[in-house]
Amino acid sequence: MLAQTCKWAIIGKFSQIRPSIDIIRREFTKIIPGKGNIKIRAYDMHHVFLDFDNIEDHLNVLSRNFIHLGGLDIMKIMKWSTTFKPNSDHSLAPVWVNLPDLKWHLFEWDAICRILEPIGTPLLLDKATLTKTRPTIAKVRVEIDLTKPFIDEVILEITNRDGLTEMINQRTEYETIPAFCSVTTQA
Repeated sequence: MLAQTCKWAIIGKFSQIRPSIDIIRREFTKIIPGKGNIKIRAYDMHHVFLDFDNIEDHLNVLSRNFIHLGGLDIMKIMKWSTTFKPNSDHSLAPVWVNLPDLKWHLFEWDAICRILEPIGTPLLLDKATLTKTRPTIAKVRVEIDLTKPFIDEVILEITNRDGLTEMINQRTEYETIPAFCSVTTQA
């Protein structure tokens, strides 16, 4: 129940000692102009908590792997969970997943979410998919578990106009999968 208050929280992780919280706040708001309030709090010398008050800002930041705050300060983005441990990385990561030759009538958020359910949690559609300006491929940012095998094909069961069920194999392609060591739990 208490975790519900943190449903739009994100962890920012720095590999080196993080800059001052004032610098992080200033640079972050330059790069990510939010629609709502974003609270940025220091956790320790390498981590900050980003707490959002709306899902749009949360998904905008969560869909990124890193945010470059200027200079050498690069902040890795990780979804917060109740199992957060500062000395290990989360095995969940946002990855672009492509659905080549997806049937045109399936270019809808609800349909794409059902298609990608075995792979992970869809976060957002890229602009061309959202506006249906690239009919050859749907591109979706999906939160995947890096410790699980990658699925390269999803079987879709579709009912056609005649009421008959068709089975369609939908290929999936992953873009730039972050490395993750399951032994040391480090990305």
